[in-house]
Amino acid sequence: MYDSYSGLFGPADEYFNHQTTEPFASPVNSDPRFQDRCYFNLHTTEPDSFQLAFGMGNYPNLAVKDAYVIGRHGAAHFNILFSDDLDKRYRHELAVGALEIRVVEPMRRLAATLTDNPYGVTFELEFTARAELLMHKMLDKRFDGFEYLHQSHMTQGGTWRGEVRIDGQAIEIANYLGARDRSWGVRGNPPGSTDHAHFDALGRRLLGQSRYIWADFHFPDRVVHACCITDGETGEHFIMDGAVVPTEPDGRPPAHFVDWDWELGAKGEDGLRSEVALRFHDSHGGIHDYALRKIGNTFLMPHGWDDEKDDGNYRGPGYHHGFRKNLSDPADLAYFKDRPTYYHHTLVEVREGEEVGYGIFESFIHMTDLC
Repeated sequence: MYDSYSGLFGPADEYFNHQTTEPFASPVNSDPRFQDRCYFNLHTTEPDSFQLAFGMGNYPNLAVKDAYVIGRHGAAHFNILFSDDLDKRYRHELAVGALEIRVVEPMRRLAATLTDNPYGVTFELEFTARAELLMHKMLDKRFDGFEYLHQSHMTQGGTWRGEVRIDGQAIEIANYLGARDRSWGVRGNPPGSTDHAHFDALGRRLLGQSRYIWADFHFPDRVVHACCITDGETGEHFIMDGAVVPTEPDGRPPAHFVDWDWELGAKGEDGLRSEVALRFHDSHGGIHDYALRKIGNTFLMPHGWDDEKDDGNYRGPGYHHGFRKNLSDPADLAYFKDRPTYYHHTLVEVREGEEVGYGIFESFIHMTDLC
């Protein structure tokens, strides 16, 4: 293979897609938090059955890339992390550890492969869009003069086919519902920062006292996306976006959500909640009410692996880490209860009037409130 004597020139630079004078290996922003990321989910519609989420990111200004695979099959819950050095000239090669993602048809079809690894989970999957992608409003938020968030963001609903194998047991994936999320830009605390006082204060303000949701809901003729973070005390929206996207485009842009609220259901005898009512107001004056009922759960670990390092931190070449938990074992379930930094990645049945849909409702609520 020919290489470049000019340092950062790489294969992506052969295409006429440049928007700055820099090669693709060099982001125009030198912030160490600059990142390119993607996320996918797929699930059944059966209670406590099968869920899978995976994704990856690269951090060109840190020369780091990482990826994760998280899921459940019945009560068996697994979490896997990969991390490696990033050759910035080859950022377009979407592979970290055993996980690889391939663009089959831009904006319509993508494929994902998880090859043999020490954790007993492999898959060959393909995503096909069932609705147009939703380009969210530019996320741009500052706190006390500090740029905490500045990134582009899109989401898209689709279906999956292929096969997942867990400890040699094959699970056929045939038209499973799911979604993908794509973002790039600057967000969060600086990876590797040793002075956490200011950034931790921002994090507590952003998430600790706030209402946060990320959602994708599938109905027969539409997909609903939402991403919202609102200050629980002042009502200020840090992030407020989403929309209803029809599966058959009508030529009109979707009406983006401009406000939202929720009502948590009562706690059961076990002290947990399993129902939420959501209301969104859109830019055309429309109101969208959804009644959610939990039918499954997985636990994402974006900031709190066992090594307590955030995304984008350097863990060494060829790093991997994983573990299993049994969600029917109270001791294993307590492992997640004791870690409030976990996202609760909840499979829900969704009702809008008489119509029934299914999807993922992700929240940053402690498990004693909702799981």
